[in-house]
Amino acid sequence: MERDSTLTRGVKSVRGLYGRYGRWGKKLGAAITDQALFAGSNFLGNLLLARWMPKEEFGAVVVAFTWFLLMQTFYEALTSSPLSYYGAGKYSKNFRRYIAFITYGHLIMSVIISSTFGLAALLIYHFNSPLLGMAMGGAAISMLFMLARGLIRQPFYVLSKPELSARGGVIYLIVNLSSVFLLYKTGHLTPFSALMGIGFASFVTCVVQLRTLKPEFKRTEENAEITARQVIKDHWSYGKWSLSSQTLAWIAAYFGILFTPLVTGYTGSASLQVTLNLVQPIFQANAALVSLLVPTFVRTYRGKGKAGLQKSVIMVMRLVLGFTVTYFLLLTFFGKQVMHLLYNGQYDTSVSQALIMCVAALPVITTLSRVLDASFSGMGKVKLSFQSKIIPTTLAVILDIILVTAFGAIGYAVESLFTATLTFLILVYNYRRTGNTPVPIDKKPDPPMPTSDQPQQWRSLPYD
Repeated sequence: MERDSTLTRGVKSVRGLYGRYGRWGKKLGAAITDQALFAGSNFLGNLLLARWMPKEEFGAVVVAFTWFLLMQTFYEALTSSPLSYYGAGKYSKNFRRYIAFITYGHLIMSVIISSTFGLAALLIYHFNSPLLGMAMGGAAISMLFMLARGLIRQPFYVLSKPELSARGGVIYLIVNLSSVFLLYKTGHLTPFSALMGIGFASFVTCVVQLRTLKPEFKRTEENAEITARQVIKDHWSYGKWSLSSQTLAWIAAYFGILFTPLVTGYTGSASLQVTLNLVQPIFQANAALVSLLVPTFVRTYRGKGKAGLQKSVIMVMRLVLGFTVTYFLLLTFFGKQVMHLLYNGQYDTSVSQALIMCVAALPVITTLSRVLDASFSGMGKVKLSFQSKIIPTTLAVILDIILVTAFGAIGYAVESLFTATLTFLILVYNYRRTGNTPVPIDKKPDPPMPTSDQPQQWRSLPYD
């Protein structure tokens, strides 16, 4: 009898855990599957480029993509960042029509950004570096679709259907890797064509995903519930704060990558990037996690207040901490062997064990910070997140200049680990300061944090 009673309690305990975490587990599993498909494509694409391209050319691709991410910062601040908040709230009843307006906005913004980037590429090609100018030219043409790729995935997370986004991940994986392979086999793999290949894969994926979403493209009626002017006003109101936060994130994440080649040349950027590729799967999982968390945290906070939100935050932090610490330990013990196998020994002498350990520790801290960022979005208090990053970003620039100049790539990794830890501590402090009262649905809170997979993924170049 006692044994049966113990067994019964065990079964009830398992059922209780499933009831508590099962729904989260399914959604998170689908989101991670989606990101795993994109991350697998991106990781393998990076791997092939690093193996098949000279270090100088691969380094140029890394730098060009870093500048592209700055352009994407402006773009996402006004498009996909507010989408998670409004899509789960104000425009949830007219979601397909809302997506149509977002699509129109993408076309206008992407053409302007692409033209600006293309002009910069021409100037760099003729007056500075033909190699870098060539890479930036490929990014300029492709960004019409690379920008759309992140945007077109976000609605599926708002709808809590990441499994639909995963379909696009399969397409992107196949087309992306096929493009790189064909370019290499035909002898046309250059910094320009490498980025064009990413753009083509993004284009094919976006066409398929747009057909799945079925936006309502129609003429706006006189008394319509949602209008272009209304969407623009709301997105700008929220986007200006999101832009400030994303700009700080870009500076903290990528200033060192742009500064490194000034000290070590493009080969230094290549060595740094291949090391960062080791943690790219974690940063991709971060993007999946935040994309899933923000709409959920919005609903939780409005329904249960700060107390209910805090339970969800703690639960998610426990889950991700165990995973990231395990990943850190694996890379610490086997990182050098993995590097040797992946890149055929090409980077054995330029990548140290200390660099691998510093890079491996980054996801442990940054993933926890991303969860807190998502909680600020859920509470409509993104201003606190922005304020949390001001001091660390300033220090990041100063320390990058000092440490990279003195120690090269390892200096950048040390700086990143230090400022990431400082950012997390400040976020914790500001999170504890927040109140317990939800923001009324009819009042404007601070804008939500960026929820897309760019540029917050931390050094996942040249693929986001």
